Amino acid sequence: MKKALKHTIIAGTVIILIVAGILILCFLKFNIKQKENNLYRVFNKDNKYGYINDKGQVVIPLKFDYARNFSDGLAAVKIGDKEGFINEKGNIMFYCDVDNVNDFKEGMALIREETGDGYLNTKGEKVIKPVYNSAEDFSDGLALVIAENQNGDYSFIDKKGNIAIEPTGIIDYGFYDGLAIIHKNGLIGYMNKKGGEAFEPQFIYTKPFSEDLLMNARKTKGKTEYLCIGKNGKKIFDFSCEKWNAFSEGMCAFSNNGKWGFLNKKGIVGIKPIFDSVGDFHEGLAKVQIKVDDKGDDNSIKWGFIDKSGNMVIKPRFDFVHNFKGNLAFYLMREGDTIIECGYVDKKGEIVYKYDIDKIIVEPSHSDQIMGDNNGTGILQED
Repeated sequence: MKKALKHTIIAGTVIILIVAGILILCFLKFNIKQKENNLYRVFNKDNKYGYINDKGQVVIPLKFDYARNFSDGLAAVKIGDKEGFINEKGNIMFYCDVDNVNDFKEGMALIREETGDGYLNTKGEKVIKPVYNSAEDFSDGLALVIAENQNGDYSFIDKKGNIAIEPTGIIDYGFYDGLAIIHKNGLIGYMNKKGGEAFEPQFIYTKPFSEDLLMNARKTKGKTEYLCIGKNGKKIFDFSCEKWNAFSEGMCAFSNNGKWGFLNKKGIVGIKPIFDSVGDFHEGLAKVQIKVDDKGDDNSIKWGFIDKSGNMVIKPRFDFVHNFKGNLAFYLMREGDTIIECGYVDKKGEIVYKYDIDKIIVEPSHSDQIMGDNNGTGILQED
């Protein structure tokens, strides 16, 4: 009996170890796949779009009449008069018969039609009918919507289209880190996912919670107080600056006297404010803009990248850059109003891909559209 029990225990232990091993292998395989599948949109002088990998190799041919970046493993493309989504192998997963569609966020894509706004799933099915007067992308599992009978008030729905939080007052953003910004009597507060007030409106300026921290300003006894608080409402540190961003990878960009630097999570200035402009940290690097000579023209200010110690790891030589995504960042160079080169640079500062394009003359009033913005309206690349 004892011998049989012993064999049973040994067999059970072996099975557990085998299952654990399989799970670990699957986990590693998934992570490797995620790393390998960082794909980057490119196009050529014939206005055909395709994708490269982080080595600069074309992995999806430049055959589309338009294309957007990948999100949730899918990318919107156009071939002739047909629009749809491809997977990371370049295969068409489904075509869309909607007027306007956003990129996928958390497995759902916002669509806009004559009847209203709604959502597609990753199979191309209209799982939430387009009936809303206004809607936003999903974030933290919920989406901000306005129905016809809501008198302009926002509510939150889940991915089944059920109302998760009843109509409420003015809201700036969806949920981030489990909290959403609300407005009341000219002040800013935060709502939790149950619809209750996590922080009563008290701030005069703030950003969304990020990495469990909030940089904000509020009036206290007639004076403006600048402080960083945690989700429990307790003060982490005081600070004083003109502008600031939300935390990203443990660092918070701030400006004083028109120059930008970075704070760490203890409120210590980790990188002194010496830059004309900065981006948040992504993939361990932050884009920074700084004067490279004293000529005083547009060519005197360039973009480069620093690490979290403030070291300039990629020298400032670009006229425009995006944040790093994976191992690559989009860059652009220009002479006056003419774009002479654009492509992708790696974390060592090496150019791994140059766009096959003719020089593009850019009117100053259209420069933002040509270079792209965070909403993806540019013809070169979205951030």
